[in-house]
Amino acid sequence: MADRATPLRAELISVVSHELRTPLTSIASLIEMIEDGRLAGPDRDGAMASIRRNTERLLTLVEDLNLLANLESAGPVAGGGADLPALVHAAARGQPMVRVQVPAGPPVPGDPALLAHLMCLVIGAVSGVAADGAVTVTGAVEASGWTVTARGYAAGLGGSERLLTPGPPGQSDLPYRRSVALSVLLARAIATSHGGTLAFQQEPDGQAAVTVRLPYRS
Repeated sequence: MADRATPLRAELISVVSHELRTPLTSIASLIEMIEDGRLAGPDRDGAMASIRRNTERLLTLVEDLNLLANLESAGPVAGGGADLPALVHAAARGQPMVRVQVPAGPPVPGDPALLAHLMCLVIGAVSGVAADGAVTVTGAVEASGWTVTARGYAAGLGGSERLLTPGPPGQSDLPYRRSVALSVLLARAIATSHGGTLAFQQEPDGQAAVTVRLPYRS
């Protein structure tokens, strides 16, 4: 367990450092310009709005870190059955560039709210790297459980660079204001807590894909 936790914590530190650096640098720079009198009137109002947005981003990061800590300490998540296809469709609702092809199937045991969050994170991660914003979500019921994959073409981005590419703005209940790297970390933690797995990879045809595998209740 300790051997496995070490690389995961190293990845978390790297991602959180990136998540902290951008808003803190922006806040520090804007405060300095306000204090020096370089911003006034509408420019000052715009700077204050930017400071507020970056502060909210940091508060969201704290909530995400608390969720990661709780998932790690709580162990496997117990709960009733969740309708996975319905959760995928709900996560894609209102997003015309997201196409869902997930058939009906058996329920997934666990926390429906966390599983809904997982689907939002998966779609958000791929949407954040897709060159045209288009995402296709497919699903299948196999002997080993559910497999759900979100794919999108990610032309011109390398692996590590892709993982730190911010997603486009979205609705407040979707994870698009997080970096892709943090979305993947959170999604993996939720999948693992439900007895599943998550993989992020670049496919030979140039698509970025996030694949989630979850057990189902027979």
